This record gives sequence, structure tokens and C-alpha cells, in this order.
Amino acid sequence: STLPFISDQLGVFAKYDIPADEILCEYSGVVKRGDYMDYAVDELYSFETYLPDGEDTLVFIVGDSICRYVNDAVHFITAVDEATGVSTIPYSAEEVEAFEESDEYEAIPTVPGYSYNAKYSRTALGKIFLVSTADIEAGEEIFFPYGR
Repeated sequence: STLPFISDQLGVFAKYDIPADEILCEYSGVVKRGDYMDYAVDELYSFETYLPDGEDTLVFIVGDSICRYVNDAVHFITAVDEATGVSTIPYSAEEVEAFEESDEYEAIPTVPGYSYNAKYSRTALGKIFLVSTADIEAGEEIFFPYGR
């Protein structure tokens, strides 16, 4: 990935130019019921969704497709000053409250110089797809917000 805080990890990069509003991939994998906190570390790449059974059954798709490797470019609310070791919050309380309450992707702050170019789309059947929100050039890394 090109993100400065995870540069030793994988990211997903466009092989070709991709226009806006294209399906990039389906977030697929094993579907599990239960509490998210029950999952092992290798299952942390999961996506919360609902089964189409009319009872709003919460499940988690434990990703095994390339979607699993698309990163979030969120600018963390807290940061640690490397010189002092002190944890800081680079936002005002009002700014934090605003993006925690918003459903708009633009409200979630990204690492300076990075922006989201994809979002998730949930179908009535509970399937999850990643969709481009902007034109993505070949070689560009793909980012989507994981949520608040």
C-alpha cells in the first residue's frame, strides 16, 4: 500500500483505467453468524450485512476475495506524537461529532493527500460489492471507507 502507516502491507491497485460507477469486486467469503468479537485475527477482514430472510439476521462475510485487501484511507482520530509518545486528537470535539454522526463519506477525514475512490453497495439479498465513485487511473490505489 502507499499509505504511510501501513506501507508494509498489501493494497489494491487498478490494472486498467476504471470509470466511475463500475463494480470493482464482490466482497465474498464465508458467512458467519455471531458476535464480531468472536472472530479470530485472520477473520478481521469481515463485512457486516443481513440475510434476506425478513428477520434482519445479522451475519459477517469473512472476506476471501481481492476486496479484502482494499484499504481505508481514514485519518485516525488519535495519533501518537513520536517525539513525546503523547496521544493527541488532531480534530476538535465538534469535528469528531460531525463525522461520527454523518452518513456521508466526505465527512470521514482521510490521510492528507489521499481520498476515497470507491464505496460499498449492499443488495437486497445481502451481497456486498465495491463500486468506483470516481474515475480511477491504471496504477492508482483503491480506497473505500470501512465506516465509523
